[in-house]
Amino acid sequence: MFNGLLARQRGNRKSFASTLVETLFFSARWRRTDARTTRALSLLAGASIYTRGWWRLSRQMPQRFPPSRLLAFLSGLGIIFVAIASPLDAFGGLLLQVHMAQHLLLMMVAPPFIWLGHPVV
Repeated sequence: MFNGLLARQRGNRKSFASTLVETLFFSARWRRTDARTTRALSLLAGASIYTRGWWRLSRQMPQRFPPSRLLAFLSGLGIIFVAIASPLDAFGGLLLQVHMAQHLLLMMVAPPFIWLGHPVV
């Protein structure tokens, strides 16, 4: 990493420190974006697995698996998405109020919705 920075600095008028800061900033920014993407994709995978299972079971036993269960579970996953993968997460490190709102969403709002979805039969 540093060899590439030195080579870039020789052909460029920027200082080594500014090139280093830019490289670290952009790499950290991309890592953060990748983490959000990974979180969103894992929530999407969970939603698709649950939806597929609900679809199969609701065709066999429609009274036991009403659409409200699917809606409740997907709402819980949506709340988790808002807490950990939306722009709200970016402000969590800056503002204590936003960080605590994330805690409330994850501990008090999302669990009842997931529980109402009854993912385990």
